Amino acid sequence: MSQTETPTGADPLPPWVRRGSILVVMFAVAAPICIPFLLIGLPVLGLIFIMRMKTMAEKATKETKKREDTEQKKELVVATGAEKGTDSKEQEGMIGGVENTQAENIKNDTSGKAPAEGTDTTGNGAPVVGGAAILAKLRAARKHKSPKPHPVVVLYGSQTGTAAEVAKNISASIEGMGLTSRVVSMNEMGFGNLSKEKTPCVIWVASSTGDGEAPDNATKFYNDAKKKSQAEGMLRGIQFTCLGLGDSNYTRFMHVPRVLKNKFLELGATTFYEPKEADEVDGLEDIIDGWIEGLLPAVRAAVKPEETQGARVPPSSNKENTYAPLPSCSIQVTWMKDGDATQNESKGVTGEEYSASEPFLAPIKSAMYLTTDTSDPDRRVIHMQFDLTDSGIEYSPGDSLGVLPENDADLVDSVLKHLGLDGTACFSVQHVRTENDMPETKPCQHIKWPCSVRSAFMHGVDLTSPPKKSLLRVLAEYCSDAKEKEELMHLCSRDGRKDYMERIVKSHCGFCDVLMQHASCRPPFEVLLDALPPLAPRMYSVSSSPASSPHVADVAFTAVEYMTPQKTMRKGVATWWLEKTAEVFLSSTAPNGDESVPRVPLFLRKGGSFSTPSTLNVPWIMIGPGTGVSPFRGFLQQRKHMLEQQQNAEKAECWLFFGCRDMTKDYLYGKELESFVADGTLDQLVVAESRKTPNTKVYVQDKMRQHAAHLHNLIVDQNAYIFICGDGHSMARDVHNTLVDIVCGDDAKDNAASRKEAESFLAAMTKDAKYIKDVWS
Repeated sequence: MSQTETPTGADPLPPWVRRGSILVVMFAVAAPICIPFLLIGLPVLGLIFIMRMKTMAEKATKETKKREDTEQKKELVVATGAEKGTDSKEQEGMIGGVENTQAENIKNDTSGKAPAEGTDTTGNGAPVVGGAAILAKLRAARKHKSPKPHPVVVLYGSQTGTAAEVAKNISASIEGMGLTSRVVSMNEMGFGNLSKEKTPCVIWVASSTGDGEAPDNATKFYNDAKKKSQAEGMLRGIQFTCLGLGDSNYTRFMHVPRVLKNKFLELGATTFYEPKEADEVDGLEDIIDGWIEGLLPAVRAAVKPEETQGARVPPSSNKENTYAPLPSCSIQVTWMKDGDATQNESKGVTGEEYSASEPFLAPIKSAMYLTTDTSDPDRRVIHMQFDLTDSGIEYSPGDSLGVLPENDADLVDSVLKHLGLDGTACFSVQHVRTENDMPETKPCQHIKWPCSVRSAFMHGVDLTSPPKKSLLRVLAEYCSDAKEKEELMHLCSRDGRKDYMERIVKSHCGFCDVLMQHASCRPPFEVLLDALPPLAPRMYSVSSSPASSPHVADVAFTAVEYMTPQKTMRKGVATWWLEKTAEVFLSSTAPNGDESVPRVPLFLRKGGSFSTPSTLNVPWIMIGPGTGVSPFRGFLQQRKHMLEQQQNAEKAECWLFFGCRDMTKDYLYGKELESFVADGTLDQLVVAESRKTPNTKVYVQDKMRQHAAHLHNLIVDQNAYIFICGDGHSMARDVHNTLVDIVCGDDAKDNAASRKEAESFLAAMTKDAKYIKDVWS
């Protein structure tokens, strides 16, 4: 058979032709039915969809309008109640009676302007008065609302927490007036972030520390402000005011606040309220309260000048204003997975770049007790040496070492248990942001987050210092027991000022004590983290000279241990921790290898003008009771080295007044001091023993009076250097008054004019860095 022939019975058409023919036949049959449905059904479905969407939109609009009307009604209740002194519930009823007839016409007004009081908006010729008129004004104001103003930025530079406390109270009071405010440390803000666009209104509170240096949380801000490279007029457009806190017992009184104020003015900022200085000698609280009372209306005028006319700040006699204002929580915590919570690592700084945020982990080289009775809980003085090899730290006599302690582990455990917190949980921190907020900064810089809750409580926050009133106010807010809340509210009120001093400050009642005494107090973690002060570094004067030990720095400190009025034993955070850390040395058990040597995080702070004079031909007078003698040991080591290097130099006299309780118990560095007398480094060592004779206490100022004539000659005639180190309250004040007597002379010390001249003489010495104090509270 030929290949082109078709077998008998086979289909002559291909398969695809057959399938196509079937589809054509099916379409021909269905078309009369489907085409009318498509032409009529689809438009109907579309119309139904459009009508449904319109109904939903109208419903949403009505709900939104209803919420707005409800809010405006509440505003009107407040406004009319304030204007006419009417009870708010009564006003609400009055407003309800006019809304059906008048308010509906007002909301349909499309002019964009509120009708004046007396305008007919009812449609029946009746004038609009009272609630309807006020409601119309409120709606118009809402419709044409101006942009929200930037928050008032309140900054602080604080070493002991006082300036931070004042700043927090100012910020809370500003928010109490209906304005927004942000309170942060100066370092957290950053000087370069100040601008008229983001921070048009700035208030700052600052103190000095050491020899007129900036507090740890303000050092970078302060140093950046002083740079000559700052652009001229960079702060133009910023309004500011400031409050300086200080103690006139210190050598460079108000140094940091005055420098910062002058730099703000120099760079173009203007003051909207008179700056103030508060001296602790005169009492801080009354000065600060009076300044803040005038500050608040000035803030309103600076931020919202259009509202100033007729506006007033609630009087301080109002009962609600007798309490410390409640600070708002400015942070939020994000809980993290374990793998995401990597602890911040050191940036590898060296030498003078070490700081409280980046300390050097110094190995303890040795430690020993300087007092003979180590069982005396009231007087254990420890001498400790730190190995600075390879650190790059170069110190001088008069410098201080800042030590970063940690809280007692048992205390931290008790806080975690009370609050029901998981100490192993890790977190990070962010600011709560608002409209027109200040520039983004890193919050809680004193806490090395991300970290665990336990780490934050161990290393970041102060758990033992007496809580400030702002912290008590926060704790009161989270007491579920009414009596406990009332008690804390009283302690942070003006009426409770005396009780606060007695029960909190004088009793050394710390935050943990307050927390444990109020079982119902359960503040959230982020609120507590925001409210607790940082765990501040403790400063210890260097008691050695690099001339004697170039890579080893010595310090001496008293291990603080005391009984509270409630018969509770308390220990100093840093000194107890240092004593415990150095236990291997104090127990005469040498460490076994480098790995077992305990280390202490520390940094160097320069002493400034509190340093050894560069000359030997001017007398030195050093006054240092107790551990105040520590830096003078370093001074004398340096002086001995200078005498060895300048054997033919003219040498003036050198005196040291040292005070102790009993030379048989706490004659600190006694043998070494006597050796300085023996080799001629020290001309006179005068020791005052305050408790050697029963019922008779002899202090350094008493010994100074015994040598008044000779000291007058050294100070007035030979222009001596005077150095004081120790307690900044009673001792420094008593020694200063004694110096005034000495400068006057016996014949004129009771003469008011002579005493005034003597004060001026000592003030001039202070200005010339000849009368220098390194004192502490």
